[in-house]
Amino acid sequence: MVSGGAETPVRGAYTWPMRWWEFESVIGSDVVPLVRGAAAEAERRSALTPEVVRAIVERGWFKAWVPREFGGLELDLEAGLR
Repeated sequence: MVSGGAETPVRGAYTWPMRWWEFESVIGSDVVPLVRGAAAEAERRSALTPEVVRAIVERGWFKAWVPREFGGLELDLEAGLR
């Protein structure tokens, strides 16, 4: 795990831990319409739709703070919360 704020370049243009302004590229602009389109259904169900969960899993959002050595995104706290 990276400590002390050191950044290690991996995965192309990203540096880790990723900062909040870099996280937008991980979210993916294609997800925004999917989430917005599923919002009413998710509210009705009180749960995310299967399509949104699939998109989240595919992009690794559930691994935001997991160290990259274990397959995570290793985001710093600020980046992960944004």
